[in-house]
Amino acid sequence: MSTRIIKKIVVIENFMCVYRNYNSLSKASRLMLWLRLLLIISLYAIDVFIRINYFLNHNLRRIMNFFLNVITSCAIIILALYQSKKYEILLRYFAKNSSLFSKDALYTEKLDRIYKIVIIFHVFNFIISIAIQIFNNISDENTFNSTEVMHSLMMVMCNNRFMAEYIFLWTLLSILTEQVKFITRKIFEEIVTPVSKMEWESEEIVVIEHEVTSFNEWRTVYNDIKECSNLINSIFGLQITVFLLVTTFYLLIFLYSVVLNIVFGLFLKSVTFGYIIKNIIFLAAIVAFCRSAQAAQNSVTELNYCLGKVLIHSLATYNNKKLYKETKDFLHLISSRPIRTQAFGSINIDMMLLPKFIMFLTSHTIIALQLNNVL
Repeated sequence: MSTRIIKKIVVIENFMCVYRNYNSLSKASRLMLWLRLLLIISLYAIDVFIRINYFLNHNLRRIMNFFLNVITSCAIIILALYQSKKYEILLRYFAKNSSLFSKDALYTEKLDRIYKIVIIFHVFNFIISIAIQIFNNISDENTFNSTEVMHSLMMVMCNNRFMAEYIFLWTLLSILTEQVKFITRKIFEEIVTPVSKMEWESEEIVVIEHEVTSFNEWRTVYNDIKECSNLINSIFGLQITVFLLVTTFYLLIFLYSVVLNIVFGLFLKSVTFGYIIKNIIFLAAIVAFCRSAQAAQNSVTELNYCLGKVLIHSLATYNNKKLYKETKDFLHLISSRPIRTQAFGSINIDMMLLPKFIMFLTSHTIIALQLNNVL
């Protein structure tokens, strides 16, 4: 189930020329891929050549925005190809326990919901990108000739390519969260809930032996989930850092352009409105991404709490020393191998990231403005 959803999302990425599934493609598909990459690079080069005079007659914000779009898109394409082998390993880990997860109706329902949300995200982002590009062209009074249409389509694809990586990463983290919740739910259903029911009805407690076998299976599944988490950090660690830096640059460009336009009396509400929407979408993507990373950590905390209850019941209720030992080993495994999402340089991704991000951005802006006043 999870691998099928991931493959469907990768097909959407292929449409945007992000081929992280390069190793699974046929020779003909690989040839078409490289021809398409050469075409895209050629179009970027032609667009830059055509717009040299345009750049010279416009402000710094437009120049930086254009080159940030192009450089970020190229980086996403190259990193996806470079990490294609690790993606194949990640896909194998997701497929390893798919038969176990697919038996759970709630898990299947949650994954269907995740896939629908992903489709909505992609459609919404595509519509907003087109609307912003049209809005900026109208505000700049650009003529809709073939050159402008080509440039607008390239910028739309660049923006969608950037956001598609956020969406894909959000999907992977959401699937990991549901898998950890699956383990927690099964432990509650098979051990914690039956014991609570027997205690309430004052029935005789019998020693249950099959839980030890289940624990071994769940521990193996958790190890696979942890390996998936490590691979996600390895594949996307550098990309997450690039995302944060690019979003920072976009916000700084927007803030400085607003300040400079106000100072020189050139404040353009129409143009600024498009950049406001764009920056809001980027910040919303960071919030959604951080929430998914935090949810993965919270699911492990819930699993810890569940295992703590099993640890108590294993001796106090079951008097099962073998179950106690297996539970203790499972708790030790979780504490020694927690699930964390990290960017390049061991930057933890959680809900504390956005306040830190805003504080960094605000302090940097204030320092730069004070330095500008001194100069």
